[in-house]
Amino acid sequence: MHSQYRRLTFLVWQTCLLTVGLGAQDVPRSASAPPITTHACSLPGLTTGADSFGDAQLLTAYNAQADRVRSLQAYAMVRGEAGKNVGQPAKKQAGKLAATIQFQAPAMLRVTGVIPFSDREIDMASNGREFRLLVPVERDMRFLVGSVDASADSPNPKENLRPQPLIDALHWPKGTSTGEMGARPPNIAGRILSIQLPAVKGVQRTAQIEFDLQSGTVSSLSIYAPGARLLWVIRYSDWEEVANQAIGAVAGCYPRRIALVLSQQDFQLDMRILNLDLNPQIPTAHFLLNPPKGVPVVKLSSSGAKGAP
Repeated sequence: MHSQYRRLTFLVWQTCLLTVGLGAQDVPRSASAPPITTHACSLPGLTTGADSFGDAQLLTAYNAQADRVRSLQAYAMVRGEAGKNVGQPAKKQAGKLAATIQFQAPAMLRVTGVIPFSDREIDMASNGREFRLLVPVERDMRFLVGSVDASADSPNPKENLRPQPLIDALHWPKGTSTGEMGARPPNIAGRILSIQLPAVKGVQRTAQIEFDLQSGTVSSLSIYAPGARLLWVIRYSDWEEVANQAIGAVAGCYPRRIALVLSQQDFQLDMRILNLDLNPQIPTAHFLLNPPKGVPVVKLSSSGAKGAP
């Protein structure tokens, strides 16, 4: 299984190199990676006149989009940056990855990335309860194992990767109205809704959704813990129609660019999706990750690492 993912990520990196070299030309197609279409789209029910919709209709469209994404397999370029001024030139660069991303609702995730021009990789898998993370640390590799709510307090940003922010970015949590009226951001053709989200690991969460009323899509999703503590902000752009490979037809609307900002870790992931299969059948075995031979295993808990060197 590990070698299979290495082959997949190598294919992605080849595609990325060709994309850069070909400029505006089409990304080469692969039998295992159906391309995103170039047709702009809107959320369900927001195809026309989004500016005239009320808060209840916007929330219905948000939840309908959440229902549409049951699984996905994406091939993407992912760039991470760390520093106090995330979003601006960073003090430290986590680098660029050619990555394969697989998700199966409600919370199964696998992300495998290869660092270009090297044999170094980052690999993360989660079954919704436990996550496993293979990361390079200086010249060595380390394998982390822990609960999905394990604390993220390592000085190495790569070791602080956790599945929940990525799951929220790829597959929205459905929400209910808080009863507050939606606000209009200044100088933006949009609307902001506050919603209540289902609890994760017993923690109640809320969110603010910023809608782009001109395109009928969502431009950002901000998720909060109790006490209005910001957990992460997810920004979306380049919404386009996406195909389902098995049925050969449009399966829905999805953003081609996703930026995940983890303000507490001073870390940001920018994902540029090159190819995407929406709602494919993914074998459960794809979400299994075992430590490679000779790589030390570090067990994590909610209070941090145990036995870490």
